[in-house]
Amino acid sequence: MGTSYDDFQIFSGALSVMSFAQEASQNITIPQRALQYLVYHRFPIAAEKLMITRDDYIACLQTFLRGSQDPYKYVFLVSPSVQFPLISEENKIYFPLPHLLTKSVTSSLFYRITEGNNILRTKIGKHILESYLFEIISDSNVYDEVYQEKKYRYSGSEASSPDIMARHAESVLFLESKSTVPSLGIRLLDFNSYESNIKKISDYMVQLYRQILRFESYNPFQGEISSNRDNYWGIVVVLEDAYIPRQLYYKKAKEALQFSSDSIEWIWFLTHIKIASLYEIERLCFTKLNIIDACKNIFKDDPYTYPFVGYPKYDAPLQNRELLSFKQDL
Repeated sequence: MGTSYDDFQIFSGALSVMSFAQEASQNITIPQRALQYLVYHRFPIAAEKLMITRDDYIACLQTFLRGSQDPYKYVFLVSPSVQFPLISEENKIYFPLPHLLTKSVTSSLFYRITEGNNILRTKIGKHILESYLFEIISDSNVYDEVYQEKKYRYSGSEASSPDIMARHAESVLFLESKSTVPSLGIRLLDFNSYESNIKKISDYMVQLYRQILRFESYNPFQGEISSNRDNYWGIVVVLEDAYIPRQLYYKKAKEALQFSSDSIEWIWFLTHIKIASLYEIERLCFTKLNIIDACKNIFKDDPYTYPFVGYPKYDAPLQNRELLSFKQDL
């Protein structure tokens, strides 16, 4: 028997409200009866994942604090205090560190559920990121048509288009979402992790390039589009940018595609296939700026520049209604 993530959200929300009330009035303590109702009756499955006995907590903490402890666990928020915000002892429940609760039911829980299963982690991240990208691209009201991933037949097998395709006049934007973040090794300046990231991202770029080459096989647009690939732009959208020099990504991709430096295909790839963080895409969408226009303006002078940083040169106001409403509610 399982539970839904909604239970974790509601359970943590109830605990947060109790904690805020206690903080606002120092004379109030969280009633044990209320805690036990939430833990044992209302959200028993969710609570089981977030609670530990005092003896087990001490044992976990001692193991975690040993000198040989894997440093990766600090970054991925799996210390005992983050994994288990609730501690039980002699029929009582303690909630010692309320400020860690949000991490307990988000980053830490996601890591615990997907630990050792990179395929599951990638699928979950991609599903969420792809849907979100489609929503913000559509809601920007900049593009004439926007479509999500399309399946098609290629060389006798099923293939997939890029995750998001958007048309503006005769130009086309292709977005491929990847739930990629800099590994701990990169943050610790580990050479092998650095090389691994370069290989991974360059492979994504090559994948997107090959998808665009087959555009005629899955073209979803009703309106007329240009047959000139100079009007096509592809962006690999990563959850978080490692800010590795772009020259290194392009060098690795160039080797994989076996392009010569003066070839037309290489020049097109260099100026039309980009990597950008989700934040940069959000920033343009929320201010109703056209990503295609941004690509045309930025990369004509320096194809290796980090995308959209400092663009536009003026402060563009937020125009996304949902975001503005959210800010107002805060």
